[in-house]
Amino acid sequence: MTSSPFQLRFRIVARWILGVVFLLAGIVKLTAPVAVYAGLGSYQLGLPDTIVRLIAVVLPWLEIATGALLIFNRWVETASGLAALLAATFVVALGQGIARELSLNCACFGAVDLGWFSQPVPALGRAMLLLVLAVSLAAGEWRRTQSSG
Repeated sequence: MTSSPFQLRFRIVARWILGVVFLLAGIVKLTAPVAVYAGLGSYQLGLPDTIVRLIAVVLPWLEIATGALLIFNRWVETASGLAALLAATFVVALGQGIARELSLNCACFGAVDLGWFSQPVPALGRAMLLLVLAVSLAAGEWRRTQSSG
């Protein structure tokens, strides 16, 4: 089964959007691990402090790897699945924080303040858009690999 021109364009655009967002978010988080740790703490997930610290250290590298793989068109099926998993985690974390009316520090881009774009509701919308893009890309990649044998 061959892909339509729309599917090919969508694949490229989705890879680049997801890749750039995850790559930039990861790089910025690397420069401000304390802000990331504090931001994660604001979600009050009930995780032990050691786990929160581990997430604050590992998350930027996961985002960088995911973004780079998508941008450089390598292991796209795996990278898009990982992007979907990360985005779904962000949606759940932000959603529960908003529902509980917590004073969230998104820390989506480390210590960089994006103004209203860093507020929890726009951050949730952004995470939901990333999730839709990542799931669409992952599903397309899965169909593409299944049809090519």
